[in-house]
Amino acid sequence: MSTGFGDLPATKTPCEVCLVGKHASNPFKCAKKKTKHPLELLYMDLCGKMEEKSIGGSNYFLTIVDDFTRYTQVYFLCSKDEVYDRISEFITQAERETGLKLKAIRSDNGTEFVNQRVEKLLKSKGIKHQRSVVMVPQQNGVVERAQRFIAERARCTLADAGLPKCYWAEAVSTAVYLNNRSPTKSVKNMMPIEAWTGEKPDLSHLRIFGCEVMVKIPSKKRPKYETLVKSLIVQMVLLSV
Repeated sequence: MSTGFGDLPATKTPCEVCLVGKHASNPFKCAKKKTKHPLELLYMDLCGKMEEKSIGGSNYFLTIVDDFTRYTQVYFLCSKDEVYDRISEFITQAERETGLKLKAIRSDNGTEFVNQRVEKLLKSKGIKHQRSVVMVPQQNGVVERAQRFIAERARCTLADAGLPKCYWAEAVSTAVYLNNRSPTKSVKNMMPIEAWTGEKPDLSHLRIFGCEVMVKIPSKKRPKYETLVKSLIVQMVLLSV
C-alpha cells in the first residue's frame, strides 16, 4: 500500500516493548462457591473521609453486605476507631434477627479491619476473616460495587433535591433503604429485605427525597412567645366573630 520500505521481515518472537506497554491483568472470574444461607459471608468496607461532615458530625460510613441476601446495612462514623463497635453491634443484631450464626467476613487490609481488637472479637466467636490481596479490590467486589452505587444514588438524590453536601448521610441512608427494597439479579423473585426478614415489604409510605413537609413541634419545645402569639390570634379571631 506504499513505497519506500522494501520487503519488511516478519518477526516470529513477541515484542517485549509491546508486552510491557500493553500489559493487563486477566479478568476475574465469578466465585464458583455460592452461599446458601444468610450470614455465611459478609462483605465490609469503609468509605471516606468525606469532603464535608454530615449534620450529625460523621466523616465516614461503614457498609456491610450479606452475600446470600444482598441485604445492606450502613453505619455513620465520626472516626475509624468506631468500626470495631459497629461490627460488634451488627453481629449481635444480625444473629438475633436471623437466628443464625455468622461464619465469615471479607474486607480489605485497612487498619480499621486488621487490628487486634477486631481479630480478638472474631476469634472469640469462631468467625473467619477473609482479607483481599493488596491492590486487588475485585476480591471484595460485592461491597465495592455496593458503595459506588450508594454514593452515586446519594449524589443524584442531593442534586435533585437541591440540598447541600452536609446532608450526604441522609442521602446515603435513603439510598441503602431503597436498595434493600429494589429488585436485584442476585436474589430471585424477591427483594433483599424480604430475603433477610422473610416478610414482603410495603412501599406505600415512600416519598420523594427532599419534598417539602410540615413538621409538628411539641408544645413543650416551642418558645413561649409562639404560644402567646397563638393565643392573641385566637382572641382576635373570636373578637372579629
